[in-house]
Amino acid sequence: MVVIPAYQTAATLFGRDGSVRVFPSKQSARRELGVSWIRKNVGPNFKVFSHTSNLGGKVFERHAVYIDHPYVMRDDFGDILTAEDFATPSPWRTGWTIYRRYRFWNGEGPVPGVFRWRGGHYFRRPQTLNERR
Repeated sequence: MVVIPAYQTAATLFGRDGSVRVFPSKQSARRELGVSWIRKNVGPNFKVFSHTSNLGGKVFERHAVYIDHPYVMRDDFGDILTAEDFATPSPWRTGWTIYRRYRFWNGEGPVPGVFRWRGGHYFRRPQTLNERR
């Protein structure tokens, strides 16, 4: 029996200077470029509106502030690829990891994972009314 693999779209990197680089898949682009480089250099468009500012001018005179990106990445269908498309979620940052970490606990003895360090006692922040008394 032959299993046909799912189609993986190619990722094309367009530079501001007119350069074009084609990667066979998103995984190969991530492997060759790295997620941190993609996060720093690749944007949805070459020039993206950020906010308005009145610094350096009159009080009521507003100026648009833009963020310039040297590269833009698209897939085969022309959809925008940004750093969020290449990032993989860390398994230790999900909400259910504490239950996976302490699944050996059988209900006897102290409950694991309940204690939370609050940063010392020098600058106290009483949380409850009994602590304040």
